Amino acid sequence: SQTKPRLASAISAFISATITDTDGLTATDAASITVNPSAPVTIEVRVAASSDDAEEKQTGRVSLTSSDLELVFDKEIQIVGIRFNGVAIPQDVNIINAYVQFQVDETHSEATALTIRGEANDNAPTFVNSTNNIRNRAMTMASVSWAPEPWATRGEAGPDQQTPDIASVIQEIMDRPGWVSGNSLAIIVTGTGERGAEAYDGDAAGAPLLHVEYVADQPPVTTIGAPLDGATFTTEDLITFSGSATDQEDGDVTASLSWVSNIDGPLGSGVIPQHEMLARQGALEFALLPGFLTNR
Repeated sequence: SQTKPRLASAISAFISATITDTDGLTATDAASITVNPSAPVTIEVRVAASSDDAEEKQTGRVSLTSSDLELVFDKEIQIVGIRFNGVAIPQDVNIINAYVQFQVDETHSEATALTIRGEANDNAPTFVNSTNNIRNRAMTMASVSWAPEPWATRGEAGPDQQTPDIASVIQEIMDRPGWVSGNSLAIIVTGTGERGAEAYDGDAAGAPLLHVEYVADQPPVTTIGAPLDGATFTTEDLITFSGSATDQEDGDVTASLSWVSNIDGPLGSGVIPQHEMLARQGALEFALLPGFLTNR
């Protein structure tokens, strides 16, 4: 059979195999292995259609064919929508980094404060020339603020033209129950100030580019600190329990530990006090959940 470990960090494992023949004779072999976590997967998707970047005026009029994207002042404050088609990210992954890369079309240096949200949609449709088509779209709860540095050189597409990490926005979209790898997603930019970025109709090769890095979702990791594995106690001893649990997404989840004994059953949750166990025939077993069964 095959096992696919999912890990937050490298671990070492000892594996043994034993065979017993019909005469009762046995043979055993063993191996030590190291299992490393999977490397992050990176995908990049560029705007690839005229209707996938759009500007909406305060009147609600939507422009689909501008040669640039004014973020966000163009004679008046506007809203900008950007759609990325065919985003090949599966569900149940952790987005560890994400940003949109722009390319300078016009140089600007005035103070600019932008807010980036996503469209709260399992599969965002392309923009259309209908009133309030961007404004009326449902938006993610997650948002990211961006105060871009001055854009001083036309054609530049470097760190100053990258948004901050928008992983929280992308994660919210990926976590939607209807998200399927290959669907489309859209981001919506609001705010004040002005930065002039290339649009698909101005320079297709310099149109906005979505960069996302993700890793497979990881299980929590659990460790028992006390009692030690193999420890011996006498009848009516008080046994002190301690343990810890961490999760890549949720951080410290020690308070959610569930302690179970094969003698007394459930012992409590989180950090529990000393517990008196009556000695019975056989060895004491205890386990921590969630995580790995670490003591027997």
